[in-house]
Amino acid sequence: MKICEGCGARYEGNQHNCFQDVSAGDDVRLQGVVDGRYVIERELGRGTMGVVYLAMDMGLGRRVALKVISPELARDAGFIERFRGEAQALASVKHQNVVHIYAFGQHEGTWFYAMELVQGRTLEEVLDEHRASKKTVPTRTAFTIVRQVAQGLAAVHAA
Repeated sequence: MKICEGCGARYEGNQHNCFQDVSAGDDVRLQGVVDGRYVIERELGRGTMGVVYLAMDMGLGRRVALKVISPELARDAGFIERFRGEAQALASVKHQNVVHIYAFGQHEGTWFYAMELVQGRTLEEVLDEHRASKKTVPTRTAFTIVRQVAQGLAAVHAA
């Protein structure tokens, strides 16, 4: 059992990082062109696995979200297989509440997948807005959000 230096949580020793620590660290910083076709525009967010970038797919002329795992995780063969499995599972699903996966690949020692860019506010932004205004999310809105998440999860699990 290890203790995360970032958040203090306990986690299994065979993991490379604490999955409650939502910082990929500064080791994931892409610039320029990935895989000869994705031009990095800016960072969209960071998580336990890596970074998601806004990128332009020069081959198809559309913006995509590019999920890139951290170099540390890219050295773990088991993690790469789970990451590939995640991409394959999502790619096999056609559902309005699940992003479409366009490509999976390797670039300069790390792995990525390109996916549909979803416009709009994140769930986190919606919840933060309500917290800031000290208002609860209306029941109908909460049910709609939960239903959409559940439908997307059901579609992934059924694939």
